[in-house]
Order: sequence, then structure tokens, then C-alpha cells
Amino acid sequence: MSNPIVKFFRSKLKTAVVLLILLLMTGIVGFKLISGYTWTDAIYMTVITITTVGFGEVEPLDHQAKIFTIGLILTSAIIVGYALKVISEYIISKNDINELKQKKMQKKIDALSGHVIICGFGRNGKQAAKKLATHNRTFVVVEKDELVTQKHLNDIKLFVNGN
Repeated sequence: MSNPIVKFFRSKLKTAVVLLILLLMTGIVGFKLISGYTWTDAIYMTVITITTVGFGEVEPLDHQAKIFTIGLILTSAIIVGYALKVISEYIISKNDINELKQKKMQKKIDALSGHVIICGFGRNGKQAAKKLATHNRTFVVVEKDELVTQKHLNDIKLFVNGN
């Protein structure tokens, strides 16, 4: 799929995942170095801090650890919020836009009668569509290659992906 919208959301999605991983690593290493926690305790403290669960600390935090925790909380609120936004947008845009377009097109196709079906949109299919359009005849193109369908979707209004 070379859809620019999908590419845009995938790049934002990758950015969000990388930021989340960096946040986790920063928290774990920070708690390990600043407070001297074991790796397990450092992971535990990072997870409860990032998720804002609010369980108690493994050990009471000193001044440096409190400042680090405040920074981690503020940073995680922004990064987790961003990640949730990007993931939600990606899911909604991918599913809804394509689904709505497909349903709308299917309703138009279902309402047709006396139309011509063009199987494939290669050289012959394009010529047939051009000829039918000049004679104001209604037609539906059935094309198995999704890239061809995406490329000509704006030119030809009724396209069905399939064989």
C-alpha cells in the first residue's frame, strides 16, 4: 500500500513506539543509577510511575530520585498521551475511511441496473471504460490489483477490488 495517509500514520506510529521504549529505558536506567535499585525494582518503579498506578515506592526516594520521578511522570504523560493519540488515529483512519468508501461505493453498485462490468483495468479495460464514458454508459470495473484500483479510484468512480 503506497497510500500517503497510511505511510504518514505508520511513521508517526514508529515514532510513538520508539519514544515509549526510550521512556522505559530511561526510567529503568535512571532508577537503577540514582536509587541503586535492582533491575526488577527499577522496572517496577518505572512501570508504576509511567502508568500512574500509584503503588508505593520500593524504598523511600531521596531528593535526587524524587526530582527524577517528577521528570519521568511529566515526560511519560506527554509521551503516553501522544502514543495513545497516534494509535487511535491510525486505527480509526485506517478502518473507518476505507470502510466508509467501500460501503458507499457498494451502495452505488447495488443500485445499478443495465450496467457494464469491465473485468480488469489493463490496456483493453481502460479503452472500454473510455468508450463507455463517452457514450454515457454506466460501468463497474473489477480489478484484482489493489494498486491499480488505488491509482485510478479518482478517475473511475465504481471500482471493485477482486477477481
